[in-house]
Amino acid sequence: TAIESVCCGTPIIGFDIGGIPDIVEDGVNGSLVQKICPEQLAVAILNGITNLENFNNIDISLNATEKYKLERQALRYIELFEGKVI
Repeated sequence: TAIESVCCGTPIIGFDIGGIPDIVEDGVNGSLVQKICPEQLAVAILNGITNLENFNNIDISLNATEKYKLERQALRYIELFEGKVI
């Protein structure tokens, strides 16, 4: 859902684990919470809601749709299967 969110221009707030840091650029298209802690997540959500003007929804959407467009992903898979990606 994170990729879908940024493609729609919606900033993401999530923990700095798994695939989330691959999608979220802290301060650009969302916020990463370093420690898995409900209180820190709540603070990050509150900060995000009260500072929505810090995020440019159009830029978030444009960057994500370019980064995750099907043609680009297909080429990345081809490179992976051909051993060109480490």
